[in-house]
Amino acid sequence: MYEYVIIMKKISLFFLLLCGPYGLFSQETLKVDFGNVVPGDLSKTSYELDPEAGAVILFDKGQLDFVSDN
Repeated sequence: MYEYVIIMKKISLFFLLLCGPYGLFSQETLKVDFGNVVPGDLSKTSYELDPEAGAVILFDKGQLDFVSDN
């Protein structure tokens, strides 16, 4: 029984080491081109459009790929 546990640990470690690095290359590098940041933009304590906001989103980008079986 103990040998079985050791063999299963070795097999699990093998597959983890074999398949683990594929997740590191699954996303493309996001190329963001920000404009000039003025020091006054970083020192604001409130946002004109929503003074109660706790944060302001500076950049938001998403992509959706949909493949159909037609």
